[in-house]
Amino acid sequence: MATATEKLELRREVTVWGSYMWGYADVGADIYAALGLVMLWAKGATSLAFALAGLVYIMIGLAYTELAAAYPVAGGGQFFTLRGLGDFWGFVAGAALLLDYTIDIALFATASAGYINFFLPYLFGINIDSLAVSIGPLHHVNLVCL
Repeated sequence: MATATEKLELRREVTVWGSYMWGYADVGADIYAALGLVMLWAKGATSLAFALAGLVYIMIGLAYTELAAAYPVAGGGQFFTLRGLGDFWGFVAGAALLLDYTIDIALFATASAGYINFFLPYLFGINIDSLAVSIGPLHHVNLVCL
């Protein structure tokens, strides 16, 4: 138990495995949604687009490493922005992160629905067209899969 003079801190320990899983959760889940879109718009420059995105990702990781060493407390990007630019921009950064997480969840849910749509007939023998319903003026709307 800590006394009044001791400062309590969170333990900062991320192993190589933890770092790998963090990167996979960040990049791996969204790759299913982004891969087709990048290939659609980048066409022949898809490899270059992914190489540049990977370079930016590495730079951001290095910047977070430096900032975490400078401010050894829990908080992340919004805390770094708060310390560097003030309360308002820290709030904006926190709100932007919440919006980013919401968009990530929506993209992954959309991609997952597409995969369910493809594999459901093969795995469970369910006809996708039998799940369609009519809602008011909209006919043949499939609520389960896209």
